[in-house]
Amino acid sequence: MKRIIPIVFFTFLVLLIGLSYTLNPTVRNILQERAGSAVYFPWDPLEWDTLRDMPLGYRSLGEESDSTPVYKPYLKDPSKLGFTPDNAYFNTVLSHIKENSVKNITDTELMLGIEKELKKLFKDADVKEEPSIADEKLDRQFMERLRKKYESKVPGEFLIFAGIRGLLRGLHDPYTAVLQPKDYNMLLERLQQKSFGGIGVYIELDAENDKKLTIIEPIEGTPAAKAGIHGGDVIEKIQNESTKDITIDMAVAKLRGEKGSKVKLSIGRKGVDHLLDFNVERDNINVPSVSYKVLEGNVGYVRIRMFGTGTEQELIDAITAMKGGIVQPESPAITGSPDGSSTARGSNPITSLIVDLRNNGGGYLNAAVDVSSLFITPDKTVFKRLDKKGVITDFKAKKTMMAELPMVLLVNRFSASSSEIVAGAIKDNRAGTLIGDRTFGKGSVQQIYPLEHKSALKLTVSYFLTPKGRIINRKGLKPDIMVPMKANLVGRQKDVQLRQAIEFLKKNQEIHDAAR
Repeated sequence: MKRIIPIVFFTFLVLLIGLSYTLNPTVRNILQERAGSAVYFPWDPLEWDTLRDMPLGYRSLGEESDSTPVYKPYLKDPSKLGFTPDNAYFNTVLSHIKENSVKNITDTELMLGIEKELKKLFKDADVKEEPSIADEKLDRQFMERLRKKYESKVPGEFLIFAGIRGLLRGLHDPYTAVLQPKDYNMLLERLQQKSFGGIGVYIELDAENDKKLTIIEPIEGTPAAKAGIHGGDVIEKIQNESTKDITIDMAVAKLRGEKGSKVKLSIGRKGVDHLLDFNVERDNINVPSVSYKVLEGNVGYVRIRMFGTGTEQELIDAITAMKGGIVQPESPAITGSPDGSSTARGSNPITSLIVDLRNNGGGYLNAAVDVSSLFITPDKTVFKRLDKKGVITDFKAKKTMMAELPMVLLVNRFSASSSEIVAGAIKDNRAGTLIGDRTFGKGSVQQIYPLEHKSALKLTVSYFLTPKGRIINRKGLKPDIMVPMKANLVGRQKDVQLRQAIEFLKKNQEIHDAAR
């Protein structure tokens, strides 16, 4: 994602991280390769809401069985933890949970979670003794006492690691996690659009196809798109090695690499009875969050892939360019250049607009408000925030409205968090028509607290509602016009949702013209 200068609603930057992967394994495993540049102040906590940010070791909480070996890889190679937590680290996480979690959690619930994790740790470490903390008190000396009791059997850092996992288990919140250094860095890399060497694809482990490594879609203009890789393609092999049982983290490591290096992909494609081999040369992937083009009938089309620091300005540049008639009609996803100008000229000014939020799993909360403000009347409510004390705060649109055009907002089941804030604002303020599938349904806000060792705690601190008080969490938003479609068809020839949006705007224009 990106960032310019975020609006400070509180005294911190806000970021919404969408999608719970325990609620939806398919979504949980989506990888979004994104890039760019932005300023991040590591002392500022962030609020967030996005698609795939549960770190290794915590990602499976809530769906793993008690027999799943979680700690064995770390016990064999402690460096895989990426950091060495100490007693103070545990106490910091505990304090944030007790003071800031939106849930009024009890010590008893947290202790039950810790005990379950300790049992898993002892089992993975082949310790026959059953850990017991029944008589313990969850205070600032708890971990010190636990280490004295069991450190002769299990290394202290793993007792702390299990204790932290236990706190998260006790919360029963799939969105709360401790981000290990590599996961935290990957999150910031995406949100702040830092460039990296890669091929430029969105991938998932498709739960509907035996969890095969599947391309959701290639990013326009990247090596993958240029090589002819399609959404829906299954990556059967990487560098001649099978991807069976591969994790997203492993796939990321294999697909990324230095600019100019090559990676061989063996692709399974529907309708083709043999594997297709692609030797893709990696490049620096630096993708703006907004792409745009002019469609038939002078319909402007804007796709927002994420909500980052620069999204508002990119969207302003895109709409300005299309309203000014400086984009070629039917051009293939013409994106704005770094200075905000268009890469092509020659179309008529647009008369209506489609904003595409499909497969957009979230981003910064500030960016969602910024984007909403471009389409709704100043001072109208964008969303309502419900805190742990039951206090509801309205967040108002800024005085930046610019797109007074007939508008359709495209959404699908992967539109989450910040996307749902924008969709709710548009729907409840009657600023446009929603077309597509019901949205994901993530109505909680997470705040990120940077911790030692370049790690961080992501903690649910509040919930959000639409301007009319609609509950989004676990429900999602139903579009005004339902058009079911698979997510990997977005932007392809069989994109019936986009076709419906164009026809809807065309019909409305005909009605408007006839009434003149």
